[in-house]
Amino acid sequence: MSKFLLASRRSSEQLIMEGKVIVNNIIETSPARNVSEHDVILVNGIPLPKRPSLTYIAFHKPRGYECSSKSRGKGVFSLLPSHYNKLLYVGRLDIESSGLLFFSNDGDFCHRIAHPSFGVKKHYILKTHRDVTASDLERLSSGTEIDGKHRAPLLVRKIRRNTVRVTVAEGRKHEVRLFAAAAGLIVHELIRVQIGNYQLGKLPLGSWRHTSLDEIVS
Repeated sequence: MSKFLLASRRSSEQLIMEGKVIVNNIIETSPARNVSEHDVILVNGIPLPKRPSLTYIAFHKPRGYECSSKSRGKGVFSLLPSHYNKLLYVGRLDIESSGLLFFSNDGDFCHRIAHPSFGVKKHYILKTHRDVTASDLERLSSGTEIDGKHRAPLLVRKIRRNTVRVTVAEGRKHEVRLFAAAAGLIVHELIRVQIGNYQLGKLPLGSWRHTSLDEIVS
């Protein structure tokens, strides 16, 4: 029960023991009681605000769209229903890149996916201007300096003559493009196909679907 109150655990338990918490018109006496979003909870006679339901959306971002809610050109929010305009986009992609992007109102989730310190793996398909040689793969795998520190991909694997799958753990701004440039490769197309456990799969370009936290980070 105490974790639902707008106070520390100890303070919440104290409020309950003092009889200041009412659940469904009954004075609550046990901090261990489980409550749900359907229960009406009063603390000192004031209704406890209900937490908003959490939303997780997977989106296939097309090339040419900006990850911005204030884009002067084509923004990703223009492809979503208007009632999703207050969601946060998670896993920013530059305007020239396409692929998997999340939208959510779960701040903890957004931070976990986006911040490099959590090391959530991001997987990209990199299509370049020519056949990728063994030497290219070696240079791509060796990485380059980004933000004052040497960084490198977790995994580089050739898929076909001009196509490579690149896996990174930090997902820093333009990271994969910087790796490609350091290896002397010109990027023709960059597609993010997976974040964490969640794969883009056959989600059509410009389309979205509801997903869950478990599907993404389990």
